[in-house]
Amino acid sequence: MKRDLADFIGRAGELNEVRRLLRSRRLVTLVGPGGSGKTRLAEEVLKNDHQAVRVHLDVVSRPDSIWHAIASAVDVREQVHGSIIGAVVQQLASTQSVVLLDNCEHLVEACAQVVTQLLRACDRLRVLVTSRQPLDLDGEACVYIGPMDPADATALFLRRADAVQAHLVAGDRDHDLIGRLCDRVEHLPLPIELVARRLRTLSLAEIEQALEKSMRSTLVPGDQVDPASPPRHRTIDAVVAWSYERLSAGERDALNRLSILVGTFDLDLGVRVCGDSSTPRHAAIHVISSLCAKSMLVREEEKDQLLLFRLLEPVRQFAADRLKATNGTDQTYDRLVAALVDHARSGWELDEPRPNEDRILVLHAHLINAHDWCKRRNDPRHGYLAISILDAWTRHGHAKRVLHLAQQMLAEHGYSDYAAEVHYFAAWSHIRLEQGAEALRHANQLRNLWKSRSSAYQAVALNTVGFAAIQAGDDAQAIDVLRASVRQAVQSGDALRSALCMSNLVKALCQIGQKDEALAVARQSLLLLTDDAAGYRKCYVHTSAGFAMLDCDHLDEARTCFTEGVITGANTTYFLSFALHGLALVASRQGDASQTAVLLGAAAQALQRAGTEPWEYWKQRTRAAEQMAVAELGSGLYRKAHARGTRLTHTGLVDIVSRKSGTSTTLTRRQEDIARLILAGRTNAEIAEQLGIALGTVRTHVSQMLRRHGAGSRAELARLLAEFELD
Repeated sequence: MKRDLADFIGRAGELNEVRRLLRSRRLVTLVGPGGSGKTRLAEEVLKNDHQAVRVHLDVVSRPDSIWHAIASAVDVREQVHGSIIGAVVQQLASTQSVVLLDNCEHLVEACAQVVTQLLRACDRLRVLVTSRQPLDLDGEACVYIGPMDPADATALFLRRADAVQAHLVAGDRDHDLIGRLCDRVEHLPLPIELVARRLRTLSLAEIEQALEKSMRSTLVPGDQVDPASPPRHRTIDAVVAWSYERLSAGERDALNRLSILVGTFDLDLGVRVCGDSSTPRHAAIHVISSLCAKSMLVREEEKDQLLLFRLLEPVRQFAADRLKATNGTDQTYDRLVAALVDHARSGWELDEPRPNEDRILVLHAHLINAHDWCKRRNDPRHGYLAISILDAWTRHGHAKRVLHLAQQMLAEHGYSDYAAEVHYFAAWSHIRLEQGAEALRHANQLRNLWKSRSSAYQAVALNTVGFAAIQAGDDAQAIDVLRASVRQAVQSGDALRSALCMSNLVKALCQIGQKDEALAVARQSLLLLTDDAAGYRKCYVHTSAGFAMLDCDHLDEARTCFTEGVITGANTTYFLSFALHGLALVASRQGDASQTAVLLGAAAQALQRAGTEPWEYWKQRTRAAEQMAVAELGSGLYRKAHARGTRLTHTGLVDIVSRKSGTSTTLTRRQEDIARLILAGRTNAEIAEQLGIALGTVRTHVSQMLRRHGAGSRAELARLLAEFELD
């Protein structure tokens, strides 16, 4: 598809970063997967540099032809008595311009040698490279070009759709559909353009149906292709194949096996899946690292000390087809099941040290995938996987899903070895749904099944019975049993389990109005909380303690506990919602109506993400806070503040709740400078001039602050920044 250089959409942050680096560095490499728009971005960077030299290497197949390609670009002919290298160097030695070496991934080593020679011989020259992997040279500055911002991806789709179907008018429903199409192709520019091109022959709905069956975007009769477009840019498969064909045999095998992992996965699972019993762990890690370097595997942000990876969906589907063609799918699934079962077994040995418990939230989708595979083949290992699925769903607050699966498991003989664990999750789901009688029935079954087990198991069983009794209305029995569960947990020597049992006792004591004892137990539970505890457990213990302190009017202590709950609850939206509700109650008690509304909005969003509703007990507690905020702000301002809370990222939430307890904001130094000038009423252009930075840089920082703080406009952001009390 022909693209005008003036028609450039999005990528403001990357564009500014590349321009900034080219002013201070001599070698800048744009790295990213195929179809991410590296070439297009490089062209935009250099569009006003009329001396820039553009060398397109996608048509160069031999390393010794690179110098000839550069010579052709600078209009130099090989001398009879001199080398082509000398002629090129002589031509470029006196220039301050930029040489663009475009599409270097198939000639990385040779390009690295050429760049080294150029930079050594030409002191004033700068080199801009596009490649699916870095050159790995000293002084090289790499900028990763990955998926687009979703809003920019939608804008790009609409612009390309206009080129082939000018009468397309996208309504709200079409915008949602276009958003789903962009999601499916991972917000990558080239696949978006290929999909948009299909509007010549298909409707939006038909394109979505086609993509649900396969990611491939093949040409159909009547489709036209820009003759300047290289063959590797004409279908989604061709985009991936260009990189795939340049992998080693071992890298291809590993990528094919990793294709069964849909979504993010951690390093340990990746190593177990892509290697086998004869593959040393360090060798598997090396292959994964190499696939990342070649942009076939995406490295995600690190979460709770877990380094996460994923395959972009076009790459995953391409590799899955190759795995199927080699009859390797079942063998690879067997590796996946073995790895997940090992984790599930260790997670339910209560007498043994537990692995990283937050890891199960990362493994969630893979557990379901592997469980379904086992069920289809009557593989008995499905039981361990089902228990882990119940565990993950419980942590997310999906009580109804848990009950549905638990009832199926209890009705099938194949799960008899896991009956106690199933009763445990069923009991807590009935507790969550405030169905006391059913909760107590499952809890007593659990206690009977574990009556001969160790103190650790007894503590968990008694804790479940006690909390179920609260829901069944038997407060006296409940408190006695919960106290017994604490004694058993302490006897087991497990400080974390003791803290958790105490937290449930605290919640029960709060519900029946025994405030003083609840406060004393809450403070003890915090002392027992270990640093290596999973984030969701820390969130739960701090939040339970916070409500005990709130009931005793210790507002500062309560706010500190709830704040810690928000900070540690990033991976569990269900427990995070309790911490946010608690902070809303604190803000309400202190008369801060705006903060109350924002926090209630954030809590509602957390519950929506968890797919659940708050307990009636907490609904009653927060109803008065909501009424106070509406009365103080008026319904219109309350709705705006509440809506802002729903838009906050977790980082934005931490910003808001931390600054109330004296913690500094997470604004960068540059953002603080910009924030002060926003508060002074300066425009973006005035800020750029005063700080001596690019206008685009200011816009990028302002956009980041808008998203982080959930502000809907620049004016609203200014009001929010005023709360930071910047020096």
